[in-house]
Amino acid sequence: AGERMILHYTTEPLVRMECAALLTKYFYCQKHPDDPDEPYDIESYFGALCQRRHIPKEVIKERFSHFIPPLSALYRDMAQEAGRIPPDAASLFFDQPDSEFSSPAMALSAILEKGIRLRDIADEGMRAAVRFQIASTISDVDLKGFDEEAADYSEAALIRSLEQSGDLPETNWKALMVWRHTDEYLDRLESLLRAPAEAYRKHIPALQPLFEEAIALVKARLAQDPRRALEEHYHLLLDVDEITVRPQAAILAGATLRIMTGELDERLMMVGCCFEQLRSLADTDEEQTAALARQLKSIDDRQRLKILSALKQAPLCGQDVCALTGLSPATVSHHMNALVDNAFITIEKAGTRINYRQSPERIRSFLKELSDYLL
Repeated sequence: AGERMILHYTTEPLVRMECAALLTKYFYCQKHPDDPDEPYDIESYFGALCQRRHIPKEVIKERFSHFIPPLSALYRDMAQEAGRIPPDAASLFFDQPDSEFSSPAMALSAILEKGIRLRDIADEGMRAAVRFQIASTISDVDLKGFDEEAADYSEAALIRSLEQSGDLPETNWKALMVWRHTDEYLDRLESLLRAPAEAYRKHIPALQPLFEEAIALVKARLAQDPRRALEEHYHLLLDVDEITVRPQAAILAGATLRIMTGELDERLMMVGCCFEQLRSLADTDEEQTAALARQLKSIDDRQRLKILSALKQAPLCGQDVCALTGLSPATVSHHMNALVDNAFITIEKAGTRINYRQSPERIRSFLKELSDYLL
């Protein structure tokens, strides 16, 4: 309680949720083949990543080569399973308005993982609350205004909430249909996911090392100050004291949180199986940007450029630089220190004399980094 947080870690995936997410991704990519940010093919995914983050392909090969074979095999099998799903069921369960939204199948699969059915809940009030909560997972409905004792979980109350949700009419219609026919929807989705789940489980042994790696990295990240890490690193603001962290192959580059209330009370943090590695590359990208800006600033001066150009002919001492630029020794020293700090020139001692020599390899390297970053 309070500042203390209980963290549970498991490398066991929620298979039906994974299948729902993978099938949703497949149908979205089929519907939007020209979306460059959402390729279904794994190698294309990492290729797009290279371009977006200005990452050399050799870095991707080094960091992520062990992800590509097992994930590609999983995605291929899910694509085959998607081909067996009837079009009306695909439209009903797996359509999403764009890549930022979840599908009804992704929301309902969390209920399937719990094994919840309304017909098994004897208490009428609890059944109404759970029914309302299940429908609300389809649309962006805010349940904060409800309490278990006094809340109105009627169809009229749901419609009012849906009208305020801001979701698309089609999404709100699906939420209402789920409210009216909850168990039928859950039963049908469970039947649709049965074969994909069987196919997915065959890949778990190959995926297990990826999941173990992901959980170990997250565990290390959350070890010292979980709340702060969740807020700053995963951008999650939590008002709970207990969460379960699970791996996820379906959404490679992200972490998601699912919060249920009442009888469905469980806080899950689903971490993409290469999420931490991608974040480290993003951090590296920030470091590279800062380094390039610092180096550009060090040569953002006509006298320093003049000095660097003169040094390509031969090394110069401080007096030579003073004669070349007409600057005082103190000012020359300031300029030379900036160039030395950024490795554009080096210092050589010849007895009591100090010479400055250009670093052509470093300059070429800097220009290539700048070119790769900008172009």
